[in-house]
Amino acid sequence: MRLLSLLLFGLLFASFTSPVMAETNPFSGYSGTVIVYDLQQNKFSGLNKAQWDIGSLPASTFKIPNSLIGLESGVIPDVNFMIPWDGIKRSIEAWNQDHTLKTAFAASTVPYYQELARRVGYPKMRSLLEQLNYGQMDVRAGNLDEFWLRGHSRITPRQQVEFLARLVRRQLPFSQRSQDLVESIMLREQTPSYSYFGKSGWVTEGTHEIGWFVGFVRRGPQAWTFAARLEADIPDAAKFGPAREAAAKNYLRSLKLID
Repeated sequence: MRLLSLLLFGLLFASFTSPVMAETNPFSGYSGTVIVYDLQQNKFSGLNKAQWDIGSLPASTFKIPNSLIGLESGVIPDVNFMIPWDGIKRSIEAWNQDHTLKTAFAASTVPYYQELARRVGYPKMRSLLEQLNYGQMDVRAGNLDEFWLRGHSRITPRQQVEFLARLVRRQLPFSQRSQDLVESIMLREQTPSYSYFGKSGWVTEGTHEIGWFVGFVRRGPQAWTFAARLEADIPDAAKFGPAREAAAKNYLRSLKLID
């Protein structure tokens, strides 16, 4: 009888921990959430659902709509358009050089995208943002080059994956060319089975750190969008940075969407 009870307990425990064993510590010890949107089934899944509709600053995940706006406005003709380094030395060495849209996206070069926003200008930025329906952005003439990094702009994890789903489906009110080009610079990993796209983000509000990793996976004609957001007070930067993408990837692996 005791053996039967132990077996039943083991089966019960397995049912709660499988297939996502990482749920016991899915965010590397930080507070966080993951949401995945299945475009085929129109269904959401993930971890810590209570956080899906709580907004925060988009940080550098805004480089996705900012790239779209730069291309659609004509300020940037293609992904190889270069904006010269302004000569100001910054703590991230990769930013201290000339960048194209493609290399600035890969290096998450904030000064490039701030200059891009200034060149787009407030009226056009506000108009195109409204068309994209990207969260609740508090964009004004006085904060044009930083509204996604500080202030009152907000986007939720659910809004992130819904926005990305419109990009994947080419349902944004922009040209297909602009959407194709932005998807091309988001590509991070390609295998015979799938393609994996993404963008990180990280912002500090006082002592509170918010880290994003958002993107999508394509497997043939099928696609899934995802967003992971982690939060911590004064975290170890060397651990917090990689933990953002790790949280997303671990959950995607549990769904057998990536290797």
